[in-house]
Amino acid sequence: MPTPVSSTPSRPPDGTDSPYSTLKKPLDPSPSTLSSLSKDPPAQKNSLCAFCTCLYSFLISFISKLFCTEKPLHTPLSTQANDSEFKTQILIKETIDPNQIAPPIIKDSNKQFLYKLLTKGKSLGPPISYSEHSTVYEKIKNMTLFQNPKPNILERQGYFQYPQDTPNEKHWTLNYAHASLFGFCPGSLYAQDEHQVSEHPGLYHVYQAFKQQDDQALAKRRMGHLDERKGEIALLQNVARHGNVDTQKYVPLLGNIYGNNFFQASQETILNCTKVFEKPQTSHIVAMPAACDPDKCYSQSFYNKKDLQDLFHSVYTAFSAVKENSENKTPVIDTGNWGCGAFGNNFKVIALLQIAAARAAGVDLHYYPSDSFQAFREGHQLIDRIAKEHPQMTIDGLLTHLERHAQIYHLKFGMLNGT
Repeated sequence: MPTPVSSTPSRPPDGTDSPYSTLKKPLDPSPSTLSSLSKDPPAQKNSLCAFCTCLYSFLISFISKLFCTEKPLHTPLSTQANDSEFKTQILIKETIDPNQIAPPIIKDSNKQFLYKLLTKGKSLGPPISYSEHSTVYEKIKNMTLFQNPKPNILERQGYFQYPQDTPNEKHWTLNYAHASLFGFCPGSLYAQDEHQVSEHPGLYHVYQAFKQQDDQALAKRRMGHLDERKGEIALLQNVARHGNVDTQKYVPLLGNIYGNNFFQASQETILNCTKVFEKPQTSHIVAMPAACDPDKCYSQSFYNKKDLQDLFHSVYTAFSAVKENSENKTPVIDTGNWGCGAFGNNFKVIALLQIAAARAAGVDLHYYPSDSFQAFREGHQLIDRIAKEHPQMTIDGLLTHLERHAQIYHLKFGMLNGT
């Protein structure tokens, strides 16, 4: 874990709980001061009393800061939001038939090859249910985090498996989205977003539907444009998955075909890494853009409350929308290091915020941490500890708590890696 840039705790925004706030003019214990005090006993007595009073105030404030319960950690029950009545706001709801929309111009030749390989002589699948959702942070911030039964949070190895629905469970898979949904898919990059689209080629056509709408420039709200600072997310249901591309299979010289290696691979290599399904599977996808601040990544800054709020807001909106669209089944979400990599977020921060949102929304997670298992486990343990110590903590209380303890918990921005 990188060494914190400073060992000094950050000053609270309002400065009111600083242990030094009462010591405006501390007594100067220099020899000249003590000499003057000895010549004037009454002044010496008054000064010593003032000094003792200041010292007492300092000790009380210091001990309180260390041991007393932080506030606000929770809101009185009489003023809390009614969580059971909460619903996300539906911004757009459309049905998109990929078979009726021409595909975009796929610029990368390897992606063109893969598209043709997976779709040759096949339908692109049934119409896709597309919806965009948001929430208002002021309406969710006083909800209690740990109101629901503790969900199943399972650690998984490898990469997303897209499990199929069962009679009791509806399975969803995350899309590590850009604010311009699927916007980089026609190009040469092959990160999680582009990988997912290539296995679900109908999503190329969904992207083209977004582009056609943009060209018309008539819609009050344009599909496929999400604001990561306002908790906006998208759900895509009943998307046909035509194959599996193994991005971790060893490839001579390249290592694998993930990320920027994809466009360098031969078509024979891509063919050897691809399994074409005889019968397409069905996927449900959660597209969730992550907030990004490159300057804080480069400076390795600690997270502040606004940073944490932007991330949590999107996650909670997404997980709540998933629950609302799971038809009374148990919602299970496959997720992982969302917002890391090209967006530079901290693996531990992303894990703990997603686990906290899963507890608040009441969904199960299958978490794929890739090679950052330790960070995932630390985030999981931290949320469990906070839940045990503060069972009535609110969403806003958690984010305040994490900001105040960012240095202690080592909650620093990560590094941008280009994928």
